[in-house]
Amino acid sequence: MERLLRRKFILVAMGVITTVLLVMATVINISSYLQVDDVADEVIAVLAENGGLFPANFDRNPFQHMTQETQFSTRYFWVRLNADGELSSVDTRNIMMVNADQAGAFAKEILDSGVADGFMVNYKYQMIAQEDGYFIIFVDCAEELSAFHSLLYNSVTVCIIAILAVFVLIVVVSKQAVAPIVESYQKQQQFITNITHELKTPLAIVKTNTEVIEMSQGSSQWSQSIHNQIRRLNELVNHLVSLCKMDEDGHQLLKVDFSLSDAISETAEPFAVMAQEKEVELVCQIAPNITCCGEEDSLRLLVSILMDNAVKYCNQTAPITVNLQQIRGKSHITISNGADDLKAGKYDQIFQRFYRLDGSRNSAKGGFGIGLAMASTIVRNHGGTMQAKSPDGKIMEIHIEL
Repeated sequence: MERLLRRKFILVAMGVITTVLLVMATVINISSYLQVDDVADEVIAVLAENGGLFPANFDRNPFQHMTQETQFSTRYFWVRLNADGELSSVDTRNIMMVNADQAGAFAKEILDSGVADGFMVNYKYQMIAQEDGYFIIFVDCAEELSAFHSLLYNSVTVCIIAILAVFVLIVVVSKQAVAPIVESYQKQQQFITNITHELKTPLAIVKTNTEVIEMSQGSSQWSQSIHNQIRRLNELVNHLVSLCKMDEDGHQLLKVDFSLSDAISETAEPFAVMAQEKEVELVCQIAPNITCCGEEDSLRLLVSILMDNAVKYCNQTAPITVNLQQIRGKSHITISNGADDLKAGKYDQIFQRFYRLDGSRNSAKGGFGIGLAMASTIVRNHGGTMQAKSPDGKIMEIHIEL
């Protein structure tokens, strides 16, 4: 129990912290990249308005990212192409890393691609269509992109280090974090164990006294009612004891290889008579020769609990179906029945202890709200998953994957 709680605590905490760190790093890096792109676009806009040059009296307004020094620190070049795509003129005076031939090759590659705006190597470019051809402006963003890549690398590195550090801290403190829950759970288990033992003696005495009264005065509806209630209380005590044993951390399964197909068939078959009494058909669709490594008695109990639940709460709108098939090496068990007053969706809350879907605590249908909790524990102890859902609001399906 403690290991399961610690594992869940670590997963949830790490999931939240990792998500926050990744979102922060993503926002910071996207903002940095967009700023590089915005500055380059502002420079290109100024150059395009002034024929490829910065104006003599440069006014930074309305360009928020540019200053009076931008015209002296910016490296750029431009190329003009005629309507036929032939090189018309080139200006590489404001950059040393690119000559006229390279600039012309860049321009023709952009014209062939048909992409009018973007990055080529470290140069942000924009192709402007004019009456006599095309005017393509390139702005060198090497320093800005280098700073962006450095920020990206550093932020990813810091995130990874932070996630690892937080993981170690969470693992260390997780035991203390779940300690109150574990203590409360252990007290609950101890209380259930104690109360079940305390109940057995008075129940045995009541049963014996009732039998003595019947011997002297004969059986009556009142004595039979007492026997029925004693039987129900004994079932409750036995279920609570079984559930406590299953939940113990030291509980070891006696796993063996056995035929899951035969186990399910043999366990489900006796419920056909109970289903007929309620005028409901039992349909078994069990694939043959499916084996399982597990505790056979526990898995038979699992099927018995689910079949009892299906018969108890079924209606005549649909048959009770038991399906077993193997998909990609895993065994899939599905038990379904028609049911009343459902809404389409998941019903995993029915696996909680003492939960009753009808919201009542009467004994009209029997049961204590413990059986499905026991079934869930059996599946969990076997490393499987269990889900309950209603696909259409008319059928209840319980699906198990082992």
